[in-house]
Amino acid sequence: MHPEKVKNGLIHCRRCDQYLKEEEFNTQSVGKYEAKSYCKSCRKHIGHRHNMKRLGISVERYIQLEKEQDYKCKICGGIDSKRLSVDHDHSCCNSYPNCGTCVRGLLCSRCNKTLGMINDDKKLLEKMIQYLN
Repeated sequence: MHPEKVKNGLIHCRRCDQYLKEEEFNTQSVGKYEAKSYCKSCRKHIGHRHNMKRLGISVERYIQLEKEQDYKCKICGGIDSKRLSVDHDHSCCNSYPNCGTCVRGLLCSRCNKTLGMINDDKKLLEKMIQYLN
């Protein structure tokens, strides 16, 4: 545990920026420092490291995007019950890991799945809007 992450016996959470009791942190992880980086309530909101690695985005960048988007979906403004998904431009990178510069934002699972189902096809999306009108 890095000494600057502990104050008055409380541990700093990297996501919510709060100093909390040790019981508020999970202890099951690869290394003790990693296990104590995020409190239990924030841990579930951090994207899966495997997916972030594939998409070329760091945990720090994920947290930065979350804060920039006020922890809400970039499209609908909703709050996902689990965590926001990393959305990227599929036309940029065709292989993994991605370059990381094609990350467009964080989306709720509904918006992310919708874009995926239409393959980011703007014309199809316009036709769908016309149909709804």
